[in-house]
Amino acid sequence: MNKVIELTEVTPVIEEIFDKGGSVSFVSRGTSMLPLIGNNRDKITIVKYSGMLKKNDVPLYRTADGKFILHRIIGEDENGYITRGDNRWCVEKGIKECNIIAVLKGVERKGKYIDCLSRKYKAYCLFLPLIRWIRRIYFGTRSRLHF
Repeated sequence: MNKVIELTEVTPVIEEIFDKGGSVSFVSRGTSMLPLIGNNRDKITIVKYSGMLKKNDVPLYRTADGKFILHRIIGEDENGYITRGDNRWCVEKGIKECNIIAVLKGVERKGKYIDCLSRKYKAYCLFLPLIRWIRRIYFGTRSRLHF
């Protein structure tokens, strides 16, 4: 039996694991990071955030209203990081380092693990802008044709 547990309930345990140098894995919820991470489909592994992040890193951060978000860094400005989900069109600005809890280390799908340092993952990040536009055209056309 699987039980859904909110991250707020286990945050102290996660912090303790991070303090000991460990990582945490769990099945993700949400569709904002499709096609890389599917809702209730893929297991993600996160590690403690330490230091500056760069473009294409995927931090787990907490918003002012308490939501946990896992989105990709697409840039930076004077107010902090700029992030966006792979399956979203709107950006989120002003993500500060104090909001960041962890960083995506890898994704497991159907028993296969994709490390964020692997060539396969880096190729995905390289082609992500092209994939985004193809998906936008496809889903835009699909919604206009009502199917």
